[in-house]
Amino acid sequence: MVDRVTSSSSNLQDTLFISSLKIALAYNNGLLSKRSTSSKEGIVQSTFLGSVKKWVEKILSSSLEFQDFSTYIKSGRWPTEDCGRRASTLLSWYVQWYNVPSPFEVKRAFDKINVVITPSSVPLLHLVFPRTDVTALCEINRVAFCSRG
Repeated sequence: MVDRVTSSSSNLQDTLFISSLKIALAYNNGLLSKRSTSSKEGIVQSTFLGSVKKWVEKILSSSLEFQDFSTYIKSGRWPTEDCGRRASTLLSWYVQWYNVPSPFEVKRAFDKINVVITPSSVPLLHLVFPRTDVTALCEINRVAFCSRG
């Protein structure tokens, strides 16, 4: 993944590994929740998967052009070929990894949330989109507040 992000090659279209990694993490978490804490099996595996998860999140947060994310959330437009496949792929990874809802769903949620006066809509967004990671909800909130003013 790091090589794909840092190299200028255009072979960035494989997003299947993000889904596979998310399934492996969910499976591992399920196993860990059913095991006793004294079990020695799986400690290395869970440590490895946890560190891979952190690396993926670090890569996504440091390499995604948040202007592309902002445009996607506000208008539903995907980065064009002019921006290169890299921007499109990184946005795809980000949306898939953090379970970002569609721009239509975000707009509908903000139409309802705007009625409530609150300094941050992240808690309300979390109620509306419980499967979406808080990292993405904070970005959605930032984009929405920037577009208000």
